[in-house]
Amino acid sequence: MSAYHLRREGSEYRLNDVESVLRLARVGLIRADDRLRREGEKRFRVATSFKELREALATDTWDAWEALGDSDPDALWAASVEWTGGKEPEPTSEKTVDVPAQAPPAEEPPPPIPPVEEKLV
Repeated sequence: MSAYHLRREGSEYRLNDVESVLRLARVGLIRADDRLRREGEKRFRVATSFKELREALATDTWDAWEALGDSDPDALWAASVEWTGGKEPEPTSEKTVDVPAQAPPAEEPPPPIPPVEEKLV
């Protein structure tokens, strides 16, 4: 089957076959308002204008998560899509966390509080 091109947020991506497009649509990574074109076509159209994608795009959110199973959405996207131009894509998840190489030095305990002398009357 022919490849598809996806245009989103100033970037353009290539998907090698309709199976990849359907898989990404079923799990919600391709949305109904995304712009697609088949390879060889000149105009981008909304995804819902493609008859072969309508059912996959109508998938319920919970069904989409079940279809994803234990797969990582970022890994599925990376395996199915090739960036071909436009704005450089940004990472799709916030999983990266900066961890210091060493633990910060322990703070010294505060100095002891001097005892209060009470005078008895």
